[in-house]
Amino acid sequence: MLVGEGPEWARLERQIHALGLAGRVELAGRLPHRELVTLLRSAALLAHPSVVDRRGSMDGIPNLILEAFAVETPVVATRLSGIPEVVMAEQTGLLVEPGDVDGLADALARVLRDPALGRKLGAAARALVVERFDLGRNVERLAGLLAGAGA
Repeated sequence: MLVGEGPEWARLERQIHALGLAGRVELAGRLPHRELVTLLRSAALLAHPSVVDRRGSMDGIPNLILEAFAVETPVVATRLSGIPEVVMAEQTGLLVEPGDVDGLADALARVLRDPALGRKLGAAARALVVERFDLGRNVERLAGLLAGAGA
């Protein structure tokens, strides 16, 4: 299932039909956040193959990756920008080089063939997101830093 919208939508739709994948690949379009989280909870994995666009723009640390981590969905992503700060290879997810289609396919297949690996990555990813991105914990840390700076 591909979620989201963008300028590649029509091309992807044509490609899906040309390859005879209409019954296997779904273009879901934009979804409300609640539905997205429900999908993440039930997904075998999240594939997030980021690339640098024509203008040089790229993802930092995508929120979608952190949301997948929060519900212990294993992540396969690209080694780009800030992504490796959270998707740590073989620890909290699997990483491939941007544009490495074969590497991406291999990493996806690896997680799908080895559910224990997916569970291990998902659990470690959830621990990371709770430790680093918990709002309450981060507010307490910031308050402590501000209190120390004012002293």
